[in-house]
Amino acid sequence: EGGERKAALRRALQERAQQRKQEEGEREGAGPVPVLPRTPPSQRITPHAVPNKHTAQWTEEVVAEREGARGADLCVFAVGEGEPRGSSPVKRHVARLLESVEAEEARRRGRPGEEGAAVVSAVHADSEEGRAVQSYAAANASQRPAPLVLLCPRLKVLLPPPAAHASEAAAPHQDEEARVRAVQAVGDVLWEWSCDPKVNSALRGKHGPCPAELKAVSQQIRQLAPLRPTSGPRGMGGG
Repeated sequence: EGGERKAALRRALQERAQQRKQEEGEREGAGPVPVLPRTPPSQRITPHAVPNKHTAQWTEEVVAEREGARGADLCVFAVGEGEPRGSSPVKRHVARLLESVEAEEARRRGRPGEEGAAVVSAVHADSEEGRAVQSYAAANASQRPAPLVLLCPRLKVLLPPPAAHASEAAAPHQDEEARVRAVQAVGDVLWEWSCDPKVNSALRGKHGPCPAELKAVSQQIRQLAPLRPTSGPRGMGGG
């Protein structure tokens, strides 16, 4: 009989403590203290998937990782009116890259609505071309007009997970599709700024390869990351 009385008293104290917690939570505007079910270890979020409270993009990155999507970091730049200078390997890489971009632009030229638009291109940030673009911009910050304008040194673009029986030949196609997506997304951002004469001037290299006039534009481009995979090519050629 004494043991039953002690057990009843213990239960009453526990219920009262729980009620007090709920009342305190309601007074603070947080509502009742929830009782969360235990999560099996196989379903718990791993440390690398813990959300970052400073970014709204973490859910897309975690979902893409769990779906098997791969990511590519692209260096995005615009073609300026200047000429590459110097005789270093970096200058030669930049010169060849710009020639390739301008040749591709010449093939696309003449499409309605593209006259006078900034020429934008993207390369893998860790490739020789990507490193050359970033190195040239850093080493020639005072050149005006600049041959290129660095818009985003590293833009994360997610690639779709490989198909079960996909061949290695599909990888270049996925890389090209990611590059086209990045160029189109950046082009959409630049179109929003197309009425700003300072932005238009800076995109042509008249204020150097890393102009302060494009700070807000570059920030908006960085906020595009991560670009999610699409169901298929969107039909726009990349620079």
